[in-house]
Amino acid sequence: MGSGPAARALAAARREIGRRAGAGSGDPTMAIDRLAAAVEDEPGARGELDEAAAARRRVDRPDAWWEVPGPRAAREARRAEAHHAIDELVLAGELVLDGPGRVRLPGFGATTWRALALLRAGARGAEGRWATTVAAEPLADLGDAAPPALRGGRPDPRVASAAETLHAWEARRQDVRNALIAAEAALATSLEGGHAESARLLRDDLRELEEALAAADARIARAWEAGLREAGRGEAPE
Repeated sequence: MGSGPAARALAAARREIGRRAGAGSGDPTMAIDRLAAAVEDEPGARGELDEAAAARRRVDRPDAWWEVPGPRAAREARRAEAHHAIDELVLAGELVLDGPGRVRLPGFGATTWRALALLRAGARGAEGRWATTVAAEPLADLGDAAPPALRGGRPDPRVASAAETLHAWEARRQDVRNALIAAEAALATSLEGGHAESARLLRDDLRELEEALAAADARIARAWEAGLREAGRGEAPE
């Protein structure tokens, strides 16, 4: 993402997920407000956020761009710019929305956390090779924020394709989950507004999405087991 508030936000997200990966915290999501606050608190961020806010004022208020905001307005503008930076990352696919007010890093679905847990536990043999391969790309995305104890594993090329398939299904599951959350919110709005026909249609959509989510979970489970079997192919039984 180059430099600026968006780069700071992405680095902060990676540091937080790297910390959780090393500590064994399986929560893959981050509160947008807390991530924005982390960006604001970074040394050197204040000037960047003030510059971004000034640039936005020049576009949004060309007749008053020269006005200098007071301390409170300046703080609010910096906070807004931190949120804009996170929105930019979502649009670029560097972060993924995960329910109201929360985001996650792509690639850090449930199976990645499962693989990381196995690596922290010192898994060996087929299980260790498979976990290393599943976790390889997400850990590489973290860069220097990846936990040192989990770096350096050698992915098994025999199951690299299986790991890609697993991550693809995790991404599809996330899309379905986001659609489900949006549909639930729309249903609540329809019910509050007394729109019976709209609510009926939304309930149909919800049933389909719930079925799709269950199907994705089943495919992910099968993909995990298939990769694990392939990693153990040719291995002498204990």
